[in-house]
Amino acid sequence: MWPWQDIKKEDSRDKIVKLLMEKPLTWTELLDQTGFSSETLKRNIDSLRERKVIEKKLVFTEKDHVVYTITSNPEKILQEFKSVAFDMTVQYIHEFQPSVYIAIKTFMIAFLRTKLQAQVVAIDINSAFLKNLDNSITPDEANVLGVPSGVKFSEWIAPYLTLGTSS
Repeated sequence: MWPWQDIKKEDSRDKIVKLLMEKPLTWTELLDQTGFSSETLKRNIDSLRERKVIEKKLVFTEKDHVVYTITSNPEKILQEFKSVAFDMTVQYIHEFQPSVYIAIKTFMIAFLRTKLQAQVVAIDINSAFLKNLDNSITPDEANVLGVPSGVKFSEWIAPYLTLGTSS
């Protein structure tokens, strides 16, 4: 299984980002408005800061204090939301469409393996991809997809594939 982030974590981070889109907030304000424990808030803020979605700034007023604010780079925010949307989509497919999830996972693993192999040695891309498809699926997963026993996944799926020219 892939290490997809738990949807609950993404919901927590999304809540923080939505609050900070309204205005910069101090640690205490974030703690009060999210209802998170200090540990949960710290973990999520650290993750968002690491991804450069939010930043920590010192505000000079009568009483200097630190606030958290949305990063000044809107591309980072868009990238984060796309990542969350992708993770949530995969989580949904995994839960409600297991056969689609298996097919997508198998193709992605085979594609990544083939790409890595092509970076190291000269290979026939089509042959390597088909071999990697067969190596990227378990017999139980093939059964869920309806692949007949004794038939390779690559042979079963071949009528649906249009492979490009090999490199």
